[in-house]
Formats: sequence, C-alpha cells, structure tokens
Amino acid sequence: MSNKSRRKRVAAIISEYRFNSHAELIIGRLIGEFGYSPSIDVVSIYVDQIPRNDLSHYVSNSYHIPIHSTIADALDVEDLDGVILICEHGNYPFNEKRQRMYPRRKFFEEIFQAFDFQGITIPIFSDKHLAYDFQDTVWIYNELMRRNIPFFGGSSLPLIATVPPIASAEMQELNEILVVSWLHPESYGFHAMEIMQSVAEHRCGGETGVEWVEAIEGEEVWSSLERKEWPDDLLQAALSANPSTLGQHPRVYIPDPVLFIFQYKDGTRGYVVQLQEFVNQWSMAVRSKDQPIQSAMIDLDTWRPFGHFGVLTREIEALMLNHVSAVPHERTFLTSAMVNLGMEALYQKQRVSMSEVDLYFKHNYKGRLQ
Repeated sequence: MSNKSRRKRVAAIISEYRFNSHAELIIGRLIGEFGYSPSIDVVSIYVDQIPRNDLSHYVSNSYHIPIHSTIADALDVEDLDGVILICEHGNYPFNEKRQRMYPRRKFFEEIFQAFDFQGITIPIFSDKHLAYDFQDTVWIYNELMRRNIPFFGGSSLPLIATVPPIASAEMQELNEILVVSWLHPESYGFHAMEIMQSVAEHRCGGETGVEWVEAIEGEEVWSSLERKEWPDDLLQAALSANPSTLGQHPRVYIPDPVLFIFQYKDGTRGYVVQLQEFVNQWSMAVRSKDQPIQSAMIDLDTWRPFGHFGVLTREIEALMLNHVSAVPHERTFLTSAMVNLGMEALYQKQRVSMSEVDLYFKHNYKGRLQ
C-alpha cells in the first residue's frame, strides 16, 4: 500500500490513562470509543504512570496496541506518521509555586532524541500548556520551531463556540477582556488564558505582545474590586452569561479567589478571575471602543463523553493528516508563558515583566475564528 493510500499511524505518549483522563477522552476516541469514527490509527503507546484504576492495559489488550516501556521504543514503529503527547493527570508533585511538575520537557526531549536517531520529522500534538516552567516552555518552543515540526498545542476550549457568538468585528478594537474561570489557578487558569488570547488576537493589527502580569488572591481580590482596580461591570456581565453560578455576588461565597491581570503592549488589558467552585464553566465579557459590553459562555459539554474532546480530536487528526494546526503556534507559546509567569507573579506577590517573551515569537500574528 502506498504512503498516500494507507491510514496514518500515530504513537500516544501519555502520563496516565484512566477513566475521564484526557488520554481516555482523546485516545479513546481514536480507537473508536465514544461513538467516534477515527481517520487515523493509534499503533503504539507509552504510559509513564500506572494508577490503580489504569485503563491502558485494557486498551492494549482489547485493541492490540502494544505498550512500550520507553518513549524511544514507542516511536520505533514502522511508518509512524505522528505523535500525540498527553502529559496531563498523574501523581506528580507540586512545586512551591503551586505548579504541577508534569515532565513535559522530559517527554519532548525523548521525542526529539528519537526523531534524531530515526532521522524523521513528523507532527506532534501536545495537550495543554507546553511546560510548567517558563525556561522549559522557551526551550520546547524553540526546538519545535528550529526543527520545523508541524505542531498543534493547547486544549479544546478556544475551538468551542460561544453562546451567544461574538463577531470578529466586535473584537477588533478591544479595551478590556475578562474571563471567569474556576478551580486551580494553573491547570484551569490556563484554559481561561487560552480563551482570553483567542479573543485578543482579533485586535486590529494582530498580536503585539504582553508587557506584564500581576496576580493577587484572597480578600485582596475583593478589596481591589472595591477600589475599582478591575471592572465589576465586566465581571457581572461574564457571570450573567454563565448559567452555572451560585447566584448573588461571588464575594458572598468565595473567600479565596485568584485574579490575574495582563497588560498588553497596545493598551488592552486582560483579566482572569478564578472563582473556585462558584461556577463550573468558563465565560467572558469584552469591552470594545464604541461598543456595548459583549458577554458569552464557552459552550462546553459538561457531561461524559464531553463532546468538546471530540472537536479537539478532529483537529488532532487534521494535524496528522494535513500538517495543519487549528491554532497559531504563537498562541500556544504565549498562553504557556502567560500561565508560567502568572503563577510566578502569584508566588512573588508582585508584577512580573513579560518582555522576555517577545524574543521568541512572531509579532502581529492573527488568530482564526473557529
């Protein structure tokens, strides 16, 4: 069978494969579970950790996909066409900055070493942000660009429609963007930063970079709101679009919120407010020049089988089939840097410059509406 007519073959490099893990919700679809009809074949698996509720060996036995003990072995497969890296979930420690120390750089290093040994360059999808550490993020991104690897990174959230839709024309002269998020400030805050950035990219002239980030938490968030240091009207608008709120003002319920403030170089300001369990979906509000406030909810499927993972899986397949990413790679780098340095600002309790980020990504790139 010619290379053009055969189905593409991919390896899955996974931190943990269990019920409702990202690995199950993506790789499960690629083996035909959840009613999904895949266009590519998973032919090899590496799993870093095996919890008590592991499903990887069930998948291996049921679908005749070998599990390998090293990443190098998992990639040493005939006619391999791509790599799906899902280093999310697992028993990995947190550092003093409350960042989960996922070994994403280690995984990338071993993937690149295998590419070099075999003399191949094939597409890579990487789930979520590139790394927990900013210098690791820079290293991974530079290697991907230097090697000219077709790459798609991030999550499903920027791919999902908003309710109601917000037209691109209403995002071209943005003044402020606020995203309501929930749970952990790193793992869930990253999703909010992706949402914020996918909106910000539609400003006239494209993306010009972020100057700095600040982060505060606890009662100081509400005190700063009283001082009008961030916009209550945008908060209320974003919450009005979110049907999952507990009602009343979140200050009544949430004593330990986290607020990230991003100052863009063109004067636009972005806010991500983590409201723990006050909501269970993401929503946003934007203020644009000469426009009323627009607000919307990210229309996620909140119950298994979590249909937004189906949207993401289709885009992963498109990368493997056509070498085309659903999002600009600059966004993946910038949002990874945002969450890295946002958590640094939260730890240091002071403003952190993002000027170093400018050294590594192409400016004036434009996002694409999904």
